[in-house]
Amino acid sequence: MSAEKPADRGAESAPSVLTLVRGRADRLRNLMRGLARQTLPPCELIIAWMQPEPAPDLPDPGCPVRHLHVPGEPMPLAAARNRAAEAARASQPPPSRARTGAGSIRSPSFCVPCAR
Repeated sequence: MSAEKPADRGAESAPSVLTLVRGRADRLRNLMRGLARQTLPPCELIIAWMQPEPAPDLPDPGCPVRHLHVPGEPMPLAAARNRAAEAARASQPPPSRARTGAGSIRSPSFCVPCAR
């Protein structure tokens, strides 16, 4: 799994989108397709995988994707949420240079954003 750096948005402001996944690859694909339809895409999508391997054949969400593997049984929700949030914070500008509105959005994989 490779990690990509978030895109430089210049003067525009866009959040990181974080999602936790275990199974439900079809719902994750719908989330990614919804992100691709946004007029201002997120600066990145961070997927915290709570399963051994990421799902195959994921669509392009229109932004860089970072994959994190979070091991644990039965389902390490808190650990996955914290790892994704830490990764998003590491990719955001320092507070002295923060752009208005930048931050992170936690989205369940079953939520599909509408085009805006």
